[in-house]
Amino acid sequence: MKYEDYKNEVTRNKIADAAAKRNKIADAALDLEEVNSPSHYKTNSVETINVIESSLTEEEFHGYLKGNILKYVSRHKHKHPSEPEKDLLKAQWYLTRLIVTYRGSI
Repeated sequence: MKYEDYKNEVTRNKIADAAAKRNKIADAALDLEEVNSPSHYKTNSVETINVIESSLTEEEFHGYLKGNILKYVSRHKHKHPSEPEKDLLKAQWYLTRLIVTYRGSI
């Protein structure tokens, strides 16, 4: 194989790899809606997380959020082995919610 052919093949592979990564990122973005506001957690237009928050003290709610962060991080490779990012995105959602509660705004 000539050097120029090798260089072109490497470039094509890099382009293909970059496209595959972009597709995976796009798929993850589509999954975010299911992570951020899953339809099965809404009842009567009120999200379950808001019902839980209103029924707990601030300290209890922080513990609830931390527990969910730990749960999703610890099982991310096991529940969906082919898509571990699903549980990591859920953990990120709970971490963001925890940070927001400390900042005092939702």
